[in-house]
Amino acid sequence: MNLIELQVIDVTPNPSEKDSYTLVLGELHGERQIPILIGGNEAHAIAVIIDKLPSVRPLTHDLFQSVAQKLDFTLSYVSIYKYEDDIFYARLSIIQHDTRVEIESRTSDAVALAVRFRCPIYVTEEIMEQACAIDNSDETDGEELSEEEFNDIARRLDIAFDSMEELEQKLQKAIASEDFELASIIRDEIKEREKD
Repeated sequence: MNLIELQVIDVTPNPSEKDSYTLVLGELHGERQIPILIGGNEAHAIAVIIDKLPSVRPLTHDLFQSVAQKLDFTLSYVSIYKYEDDIFYARLSIIQHDTRVEIESRTSDAVALAVRFRCPIYVTEEIMEQACAIDNSDETDGEELSEEEFNDIARRLDIAFDSMEELEQKLQKAIASEDFELASIIRDEIKEREKD
């Protein structure tokens, strides 16, 4: 089986859906890329490592890494082994002493763990051919965002990786300055996080 090693290229907000992000995985030695839709929490879990953002408290994936250290096991690699109905399926390959086990995982969680353990992310050539997208960032599709849409995305991205404490502070400032549009965006973000 021909396996291709991937790397995280980017995590960007999806303008068409609220609290939706696109995780872009690209060939380590090539130009093909795979876009994967993920949620805001998963995007945050990946971005804090990739962009070296400060985190007030350990995230769930950080907890997993701490447990691994205490129990003396490691994440050897992550594999994206199936692509069906626009959904990617992944597995964690874990080694403890001389024993290797594979555990089913959401792809976003698998990537969030892979960037913490600094282990490879693999995909099969077949899946790459099915789901890849060549980076055409220099080309445009003729659809441009309006200034209002652009500003809305920028505001959502600005708060996406804030802690709850920072969100509360920004909310109070937005209300005090009567920026009710921003206050509404921050309230929505807080409500979404409180559901989890």
